[in-house]
Amino acid sequence: MSDDDRQSAVLRAASNARRLHSLTRDVLDTASLETGELTYNFERVDLAAEVASAATAAQDVQPTRPITLSSAAGPAWVHGDPERIQQVLTNLIDNAMKNSAPESPIGVTVEVVDHEVTVAVTDRGAGIPAEELGRVFEKFVRGRGSDSRGSGLGLYICQRIVAAHGGRIWASSEEGVGAILTFAIPLASTPSEPAPA
Repeated sequence: MSDDDRQSAVLRAASNARRLHSLTRDVLDTASLETGELTYNFERVDLAAEVASAATAAQDVQPTRPITLSSAAGPAWVHGDPERIQQVLTNLIDNAMKNSAPESPIGVTVEVVDHEVTVAVTDRGAGIPAEELGRVFEKFVRGRGSDSRGSGLGLYICQRIVAAHGGRIWASSEEGVGAILTFAIPLASTPSEPAPA
């Protein structure tokens, strides 16, 4: 095999392993959610830094896909579980990648609005039909096309994790233009301020 062929084979193997790991985690987490046993380790977290980390990791997986990050200067502190927040971010970015062409850009924005930190992931795929917007966070609802991959559990898990953080998550879309999946988590006090009771 040439160097290019070897590299391509390794990337395919890594992608398949990552997909299998994600599928297994989704199934196990869904079972834990339904028995009330999904654990959280809450601490003060800079959500802007977590988003930047997730965007960088996604870019490493698909180096040729344009991923743009737009974030206000400075940290955006929330009270959350960094591992579970990364799980939400990874699911949302993976979802955008699966539902748009490989060369299509993904946009990730972080904003502080009122007393919330809002994170939006935008793709330029086929979009979500209006009649399906209300169902995207239900169990076993998969993709926007016949070739969709995944368990249909990722966005359901995202919704449950965001709710556990006192936040909310929603989808908006224009068919043929793309979709935006957004979540918001309440701001926490900054490290120099007393922690909330």
